[in-house]
Amino acid sequence: MKENLRKSALRYMESVKIMTLATSDKSIPWASVLFYAFDKQFNIYFLSRHFRRHSIEISKNPRVAGTIVKPQGTFNAPNTGIQFEGSAKMLDGKELEFAYKIFMDRYPSAKKTAASAGVLGAGEVRMYKIKPHRLILQDQKRFPKEQRATVLER
Repeated sequence: MKENLRKSALRYMESVKIMTLATSDKSIPWASVLFYAFDKQFNIYFLSRHFRRHSIEISKNPRVAGTIVKPQGTFNAPNTGIQFEGSAKMLDGKELEFAYKIFMDRYPSAKKTAASAGVLGAGEVRMYKIKPHRLILQDQKRFPKEQRATVLER
């Protein structure tokens, strides 16, 4: 069951391109909408300018939470989505190279923008990694009673 659950969560993450990321500073929350990529261990990668509010807040407080969800057509439609909490950090070195490849494989059209923004150097756009400590798949159709299942807890 757990392996099928992991595969279902990875398939769902593949089908959605945008996440909502929540950060905070001094107990004041903030939410951002970002394109993301991920690996098979559920690490999530995103690009952002280092001076954006969420990037600054991550440098002060790495604890983050987020959702990955497709827009629903109607109010009563069965809800499916991913919820996560974890730690985020700006990447460099080999981790940056690894994440950059994953991100560019998912979004080939981003290569030109990323190159001109200096992602692999000291430019204003940086690559970030979220290591989820907990990841939940909510699927009201698959789990009508409990509605959700924990995919990852570390």
